[in-house]
Amino acid sequence: MELVVQTDGTISCLYDEALDLTALGNCEVQRASFVEPHVHGGWTADLWPVSGPVLGPFALRSEALAAERKWLDHYLLSQARSVMFFVVCPGCGSAVEIPETAVGPERTDLWNVCRCDVCNLSFDYDDQELQFEIDDRRLTWIPM
Repeated sequence: MELVVQTDGTISCLYDEALDLTALGNCEVQRASFVEPHVHGGWTADLWPVSGPVLGPFALRSEALAAERKWLDHYLLSQARSVMFFVVCPGCGSAVEIPETAVGPERTDLWNVCRCDVCNLSFDYDDQELQFEIDDRRLTWIPM
């Protein structure tokens, strides 16, 4: 279970019974979606309560639930956290931002090549060199 803590102390998360959220203070739970049988068979995840799409149909309810959770985690919780991926330029030491599409196992940008805006150096990097900041805290990316 991932908890995203805002600077004002507000906590956002996808509800899970793994943690008693009332122990953290006043708790407000809001519906984010509906997983329902589809009229033509299968299952859909309707994310209209959070202005999202209808996902599916999926053959199995568990597939609809997994797609719902993945969408909510990526689109809903990412709005609550500020994430920046970067590598350090070997030429000048500046942080060079890497787009989300070039990070992780589902990335669509497969080439580890970037250009530094400060010194104009183009260079390639290994996944092990990737770092990220979440709300101004620097961490190191550990590829799975």
